[in-house]
Amino acid sequence: MASASLGGLRIGEVGVQAAANGHAAHCLAGSTTLGSRVRFALRSPLGSGWNGRPMIEGKGAFADRGTVAATDAGRALLHELFRRSRVRADCVGCSGAGVQGMRIAERAEALLDGFVIGDPTVAVARDMQRVQRNLRAATAYPLSLPKLRVLSASVMQHCDPKDGATDGIVSDPSRCDFDIRSLACTAGTDGANCLTTIEQVAAALIYSGPRNSAGEAVAPGLPLTGSEDCGGFCDGRIDGFKRFAEDWPWWFLGGPTSNLDVLAAPAALLNGRALGVAVYDQYARDLGWAGASFMQTCDFFRLFLVPGMQHCEGGRALDDFDAVDALVRWVENKEVPNTLRARSRWNSAFPGRECNLCPYPEVSTYVGSGSVDSPASLRCTLPGG
Repeated sequence: MASASLGGLRIGEVGVQAAANGHAAHCLAGSTTLGSRVRFALRSPLGSGWNGRPMIEGKGAFADRGTVAATDAGRALLHELFRRSRVRADCVGCSGAGVQGMRIAERAEALLDGFVIGDPTVAVARDMQRVQRNLRAATAYPLSLPKLRVLSASVMQHCDPKDGATDGIVSDPSRCDFDIRSLACTAGTDGANCLTTIEQVAAALIYSGPRNSAGEAVAPGLPLTGSEDCGGFCDGRIDGFKRFAEDWPWWFLGGPTSNLDVLAAPAALLNGRALGVAVYDQYARDLGWAGASFMQTCDFFRLFLVPGMQHCEGGRALDDFDAVDALVRWVENKEVPNTLRARSRWNSAFPGRECNLCPYPEVSTYVGSGSVDSPASLRCTLPGG
């Protein structure tokens, strides 16, 4: 590999990475392309055991040209190594890397065969307004972690049963009609299990979202999820990125409310650009579930909301699901992913539980009998169905 002559592609360090953390031993090559302005790493199997499917993992770099150049260079390297005439490639990323995937899907969709896009913050300027609004609200009107736990538990108690089962997950936050005022402390008092007027104001501001001087909404507020007190995994541990300690819940900071993972089949998302704006900018909130603009994309697009999940993982949620395998079967075998089987990756509150994530606009609903830990006890239905 190090001696390969591939035009402007420069290969730096090459070495074998030993098997570790569930990953098989593999070759790691650090490379540059586009006049050494774009750096990338290629991890490839040893020997002839490759399945012929490179996975482009987003890293949050939004420059379209860099992603295109790295993808083309990586394919050239793989062809040199394995002599495959056909190299399929899919893009996978979450958060900033999800934005990267979305931009490529919109602007260079022919480059890749499919996309798994998770929790993209597409409208960054607007979302940062919400973050700053929430931080100011939480500073001006303090709402402590113990009181957040009171709020979160009350939301869960009120809205968890709305899907027919009390199972510790609010399956459809859009149906949650919890009234913060029901937690009001007696005038002039401050109890452990109630909210003072100031604390109610803080919660109301964060739920309602920022508005301009005319009172018009600038960004949607945060949903009623029952995970308001989560600092990542809801059990006192910080999240996998070691950013949010227990006393700074994601809800406080105003992270993306979408909690979504997206499967996009190999078709031009340019055809669905209006949809992309509607879903990502309004978090599926202002998009009528029977809207023609959404339904027209169902031949190449699936949106899965993950109830209770924090940003990309964690939360009171079943956050472990294989969207990549579902995408491969969709791209290569035309098997449309009508559900995604999910388990709990981090939260110990749901041992052994499995469920099927539903494609938007469908939501998970209890059938009326059987264990809530079994997918057979739940079905995907349209809201109100």
